[in-house]
Amino acid sequence: MAVIANGIGTIFGVISLAPSGAAWRIGAVITGIGLHVIISRIELAYIQWRYLLSWFIVPLIGAVVLDIGTSIQGFLWTVQTLFPALFATNLPADVWLWGPLFQSLAAQTGGLVRELAGERVDWRMLEAPTWAGRAWVILLVISSVSIGSERLLHWSYRNFREVWELRR
Repeated sequence: MAVIANGIGTIFGVISLAPSGAAWRIGAVITGIGLHVIISRIELAYIQWRYLLSWFIVPLIGAVVLDIGTSIQGFLWTVQTLFPALFATNLPADVWLWGPLFQSLAAQTGGLVRELAGERVDWRMLEAPTWAGRAWVILLVISSVSIGSERLLHWSYRNFREVWELRR
């Protein structure tokens, strides 16, 4: 189920970025499916421990960021039409507008470092946007589904193959 949700999130994310029109939507669905397959292949190929400390980490990080980003965009696009109350606290419905969330994280991290260094920090100036709590929950849930689905797929395929080999 997580693998399907991850794939649908990627497809919907690509659809949400496409211009309106039937031909654009069909092209976006085909592009989303192809993108999800490519991302999944990269994640499945490079997620093994022996590749994590080599240059193969670059395509893996790129695939994970693209997977999470398109899944969040697809989730926001879908939820915006089904549950508009989620966006009542000015939560941006486009992941490209989430810059203030990460800017506030960087400012708060810098403030913590300055505080540990003995400087005085005005924490009121480093407040996060009002929608930050919901955005972090969405980010963490979608990230765990996006990353966990590939691990789950790898685990289930390996176990299925072992059982199949035992039956022969």
